[in-house]
Amino acid sequence: MKNAIGMLVVLVAAMASPVVAQDYDDETSVARVAYAAGDASYQRGDIEGWNGLRVNTPLMTGDSIYAPPEGRIELEMENGAVVRLDGGSQLDLLNSSGDVTQLGIDEGVLDLRTRGGSRNATLEIDTPSAAATILERGHYLVDVNDETATYSVIRGSLSVSVDGQQLDVYEGESLELTNTDPPTYAYTRTDSSTPFQDWCDRRASRYERSTSVRYVNEQVVGCEDLDEHGSWREVNEYGRVWVPAGVAAGWAPYQSGRWIWQDPFGWTWVSYEPWGWAPYHYGRWAYVGDFWAWVPPPPPGYRGPAAVMSIQPRYAPALVAFVGGRNWGVGISVGGPAIGWVPLAPTEHYYYPWQAPPRVVNNYRNITVINAVTVVNYNTFATEPVRPIRVAPAQIRQAPVLGPSASVAPTRQSLVPFAAPGGAAPAPRVRAERPLVARLVPPPKPRPFDQKVAEIERTGKPVVAPVPKPAAVGKPFTPDAPAPAGTRPRTRRGGRPRAGLGSRRRGAGPGSARSHRHDAVVRVQGRHRRARDPGARRQPGGHPVGLPRRKERSGRQCPAHPRLPRRAPTRRPGLTRALAGGPGVLPGA
Repeated sequence: MKNAIGMLVVLVAAMASPVVAQDYDDETSVARVAYAAGDASYQRGDIEGWNGLRVNTPLMTGDSIYAPPEGRIELEMENGAVVRLDGGSQLDLLNSSGDVTQLGIDEGVLDLRTRGGSRNATLEIDTPSAAATILERGHYLVDVNDETATYSVIRGSLSVSVDGQQLDVYEGESLELTNTDPPTYAYTRTDSSTPFQDWCDRRASRYERSTSVRYVNEQVVGCEDLDEHGSWREVNEYGRVWVPAGVAAGWAPYQSGRWIWQDPFGWTWVSYEPWGWAPYHYGRWAYVGDFWAWVPPPPPGYRGPAAVMSIQPRYAPALVAFVGGRNWGVGISVGGPAIGWVPLAPTEHYYYPWQAPPRVVNNYRNITVINAVTVVNYNTFATEPVRPIRVAPAQIRQAPVLGPSASVAPTRQSLVPFAAPGGAAPAPRVRAERPLVARLVPPPKPRPFDQKVAEIERTGKPVVAPVPKPAAVGKPFTPDAPAPAGTRPRTRRGGRPRAGLGSRRRGAGPGSARSHRHDAVVRVQGRHRRARDPGARRQPGGHPVGLPRRKERSGRQCPAHPRLPRRAPTRRPGLTRALAGGPGVLPGA
């Protein structure tokens, strides 16, 4: 047993509230890196340069990731989507906010599976050839190279918008767009028997077989990793809790990792433990008997202790309370002031930097546990991984309580959790005339850190709106909507965007009697499906009608983001097998 070292009681002013003071900014969504193999790298939207990408790196709107030829990456989104990238693929998070997720891929292979989230959410995949909108939960594959862009539906349905036209792809079908003059399209049967797809299936089966997903709210990201690294136990005070396995004596939560700065959340914990996402960004920690236990947000319909039922399934940068600061000295051996943090226990309140603190008494119960408070040198808190220092319990009792925000200003060293692969930045991407085609207006790039740091130092708080959001963001392009750098609107020939929001009529897919309901998608006249006879692909005069050459396509052309070297053009097996009707040329609108 560990001995108590006293009880710290803190009174914070404002209005009373539940465990989470109020809904956090619904326009901010964070993606988790769940897997990264090879020298994977990423670029934050608010700084230049590429850095190492590892498990538990948090990603937001404006960030880009790259899987090297020998690597692979898996992302878990807050909306329930799981994105996996094959080697040689680059992905841009054009918009990851609220109910809109907009991904950009200009080279590589992307596997997308949806397993939850809001039914009103919009998910769009933008490529240099077209913009694809996911119409229902399912399993999708996008393969982009210099010659073709292929959209495959393993399960579900999607709609591909290109040059004012809309092509539907249904379960078991693939749509290939070629970069010929004029561009052509062909429907083929889906072929998912590739090593990459086998790997994706194995990764997906972890969630399907997971025991932990039964005990945790479905909005919690990363809970399938708990099965391999701990066990579930029943305790009287909190019901079913998760206990990590293989931790050393004296271990406590929030000790293996480092702090990085992310607006609008501020100081964000990045764990070096492979399971360290769900237990550090959701729920609470309790010391039960002689072990630490994670108390998760319960699943819908749960009936149990009030302390558990009040825990909301909301992402937080770290569920801790900070103590100490620049005026707290703990001894000569530390070499300066110190700062520490303690995990929040059930019933203890957390509020976000943009919220007023609630008027509640936080009895920080975990501070009474030996080693529960992790203390580091104040001067290294923002610049390097955690290296705990030993502090006497009596000194911890005297430490000033800072609440959920640390009084430390960030620097450029505070922005990324891992160094670049091999100690050097990855090769820069090649700038090319390959802007992405978008149906919805993505937000501009985030404000650069160098432009925000003075405001952060002045206010002591993170920037609430790090990504500018004009009124047009998240809506279909209109003639007066500006196109952010690296994207262009999906247009008709002549440069006029063809977009309008509405419900699409229920209708049967090609060769299928099933009907699909598609809500809140763009209504475009002149929808085209697979041609049933060769004559259907040409105008009456026999002249094919297609898209202009890529370099001549009308619409706003914007500078592309820097690009990594492209992989060699490849064709996946089966793309030359056409269904009845064969390839078709996209007619004009």
